[in-house]
Amino acid sequence: MASIRERDGKLFFDFRYMGIRCRELTSLKATKANQKKLETILKKIEAEIAEGTFDYARYFPQSKTLEKVRQKLAELENQYTHSPTFKQFATQWFEEMKPAWRHATAHSYLTMLDLRILPFFG
Repeated sequence: MASIRERDGKLFFDFRYMGIRCRELTSLKATKANQKKLETILKKIEAEIAEGTFDYARYFPQSKTLEKVRQKLAELENQYTHSPTFKQFATQWFEEMKPAWRHATAHSYLTMLDLRILPFFG
């Protein structure tokens, strides 16, 4: 859960984004008024994270954590651009499952894949 915390008399954000713990120190002193201001900003951040529109660099452009976030985004982008085709996935699934099946079952599944499923999905 995200929170506003205090360290050495200064307030900081403490939240998670894409599995990364983010702690961003502010220059604001630990007062009730400043705490309220940061809570408002934190609610916006949480809402943007939930919507998928959060831009870490917009809120924390000088952050050391920014590079970690950019690396994680690049990893995720790579993961989605290199997804297997349906045929590749079905073939791999069949080969992994084949040892657990009887010969007749494997033959039946292979026939269904080759004659019906793969021609339809491509």
